Amino acid sequence: GLPARIARLVGKNEFVGVSLLISGIWIGVVFPWSGVVCSLIGSFIPLSSLSSLLATIILFAIPHMLLGMVLPFLIKGQTHSVTTSGHESGILYGISSVGSIVGTVVIGALILPYFQYVGAFVTIVSMLGVGTLLTTVPKRYALALYCFSLLCLVYVQPPEFLAHKDPLFSDGKMLSDKSAWKKLADE
Repeated sequence: GLPARIARLVGKNEFVGVSLLISGIWIGVVFPWSGVVCSLIGSFIPLSSLSSLLATIILFAIPHMLLGMVLPFLIKGQTHSVTTSGHESGILYGISSVGSIVGTVVIGALILPYFQYVGAFVTIVSMLGVGTLLTTVPKRYALALYCFSLLCLVYVQPPEFLAHKDPLFSDGKMLSDKSAWKKLADE
């Protein structure tokens, strides 16, 4: 499948680091432009639910696919025999679960309320950077790319671009056209 092809191209040992690196760069470089992406999609696809789905796929598919492949590759690299594979994969899944729970609580309860989305994305990119530095990816390239990603995330201000007047991640016409609410209430 696709993960095996990517691993052959990159090398099994570097695959985890490269996946973390690409995900961190994607989040840092693409997310500042999410408003522009959503506005463009909304101008071409008038149906709000379909345009929201497409925008979500464009913004989140690459990092989610790459990060979803990390744990199976770690398990494959950590497993040395069939008899201990359950124990070793259980430990890695446990660490992954605890990390997911702690990350969700920290970002949801502490970072989002005080630092908004930029703070959350800076935290995510920073944690992916730390993870990348623990792998076999060359450190100077990883540091340079993560610094670029963080600078894009914090300092890049895309132009105010509104090709679509209604926000994509909402109930569409109901937000801007109050008569739609009245019509819906009268039915």
